[in-house]
Amino acid sequence: MCGICGQYVHEIPAGPNQDAIRRMTKALIHRGPDDEGLWSNEHVGLAARRLSIQDVESGHQPMVSKDGQWSLALNGEIYNTQVLRKDLEAGGVTCKTRCDTEVAVEAFARWGEGALDRFNGMFAIAAYHLDSNTLLLARDRMGIKPLFYSEVSGGVLFSSELKSLMESEIVLRDIDYDSVDAFLAYQYIPAPSTIYRGAKKLLPGHVLRVHGKKTELRRYWSIDYSTDKSWTLDSASERFWEILTDSVKIRLLSDVPLGAFLSGGIDSSAVVAAMSEVSSDPIKTFSIGFEDAASNELPYARVVAEHFGTDHTEEILNPNWQSIFPSLLDHFGEPFGDSSALPMYLVSKTARESVTVALSGDGGDENWAGYSWTHMNDRVNSYRAIPSSLRRLIGLGMNVMPDRPFWKKVRRYNNDSFLNYRESFRRRQLTFDDEQRTQLFNPFILDSLVSSTKIRYEAWMDGEWEGTDQNWMLAQDTHRYLPDDILTKVDRMSMAVSLEARVPLLDHRMVEFAATVPYVLKYADGKSKRIPKNALKGKVPDTILGQRKQGFSIPVNRWFREDWKTLFTDCCLSEASCLFSIANTRYIESLFQEHQNGQEDHGHRLWSLLVLEQWLQSNS
Repeated sequence: MCGICGQYVHEIPAGPNQDAIRRMTKALIHRGPDDEGLWSNEHVGLAARRLSIQDVESGHQPMVSKDGQWSLALNGEIYNTQVLRKDLEAGGVTCKTRCDTEVAVEAFARWGEGALDRFNGMFAIAAYHLDSNTLLLARDRMGIKPLFYSEVSGGVLFSSELKSLMESEIVLRDIDYDSVDAFLAYQYIPAPSTIYRGAKKLLPGHVLRVHGKKTELRRYWSIDYSTDKSWTLDSASERFWEILTDSVKIRLLSDVPLGAFLSGGIDSSAVVAAMSEVSSDPIKTFSIGFEDAASNELPYARVVAEHFGTDHTEEILNPNWQSIFPSLLDHFGEPFGDSSALPMYLVSKTARESVTVALSGDGGDENWAGYSWTHMNDRVNSYRAIPSSLRRLIGLGMNVMPDRPFWKKVRRYNNDSFLNYRESFRRRQLTFDDEQRTQLFNPFILDSLVSSTKIRYEAWMDGEWEGTDQNWMLAQDTHRYLPDDILTKVDRMSMAVSLEARVPLLDHRMVEFAATVPYVLKYADGKSKRIPKNALKGKVPDTILGQRKQGFSIPVNRWFREDWKTLFTDCCLSEASCLFSIANTRYIESLFQEHQNGQEDHGHRLWSLLVLEQWLQSNS
């Protein structure tokens, strides 16, 4: 696990800016505290910070291939290095180390860009071919590892983190207000955009080829959602377990201590169950709870830990949330509003005291229809069977009900039935909907928005989609919410404490398999994750299979009515607020008052505004 960065320049006399590369590298030290390296010639400079996981004594980066033609920096892990090493040896190439970076650079030397199709792993790669003067920037299929880049006058800069990229002092810091609009809609900024006009995220499963003054973006992997109706609940469950156990097995390769996050939910329990089956070593598991949490999964985690006899660490914490959250937000480099980043950081910090690698259960919800918004959208679709005239009467009846959060949710449910399937799904994904954002921005910002969030981040999925509406929902979550929210959160918060997080449920074989399974085998009759639950029968206690999904639950609604009330007022409603330059402050005040009066639960909206204000203050 590492952090990588560098620069490609068009003109030889200029050469890469060594000082800029060193500044970017220094900003990545938390991603790789064990080693630092820089390789350069007249056209390119590649740099890496290393967190040593395999072959600790070797593996210095960047690495050069034996034929001298390729130089490569790798962030992440290639899990199938043993298979690749045998293929390379059959072709006459002998690797001197056990490090996956050496296998990766020799794979490029043998197969060129086609090496990406052979890799099973999580990675961001910068690979430079000397003879052709071509730089390849590639990101793993699912977007587990990040990679940012900027096309500037004279070349291209890249880095594992946006903050590091900006440390180059070459990329302009002009704010992209379309991205601000997207952040307020989703609580994150979807790829390829960033908060800055001059910087981009490389999309998952894509490679950027840089040659001279020409750049070419290519998608090297995609998911085929063609359903195989021959799957049954039992046959698909058997295949799920086969893939999971092998996925976990290859992710246990490590020369440093390794463990697993254990929430007690289906996904983390599945990972621990698979670890118990394929490993003879004692398993270290880590769970945390909070004194002020809205929900508590610790009892479930304890049941799983006792069932498998793990070396379990459980901590109930009472952190000073207000003091830690500004520094944690800084790791994202741009506004990021998923409040579960805070507990993700704390569980990573707890695990890092004992291990350097932790397996995570992320990815199960997207593959196996685990999210409540997908379930609710299906229920709304069933509700549409009621004649529209009757639903309108129901809507009129709702108008006389009290103006409280519960009845507002019921009204929205009824209103959703007058939207089409996709529109109602998208409405549930939004923190601030289109109308709310129109009221939120001041006229100057509204006039400056180039295009709507819907056009920028949603229409592209519709244009190429040929599958069912239900699989369309899962594809939306997989291609956008998963990499830009969930995996971003896991990567930044684990790397903040120099911990490598591995996600076996997102092995591309699992994702490709899940896409072929009929939706009814994933969710039916109010029961979600049918395949994983069926696969785990007899392997984990029944109490685990029967629980409802909870996850990390931060009580933001209560916070902004109690503990965080003064903080929000001082930051977002004072005359010194940076939000005043872009937002309608009267509207923000009305949201705050509605929340205080219990008319509406605006906790997540207020959290997003506080995050944006904190970012604007830090970057003004």
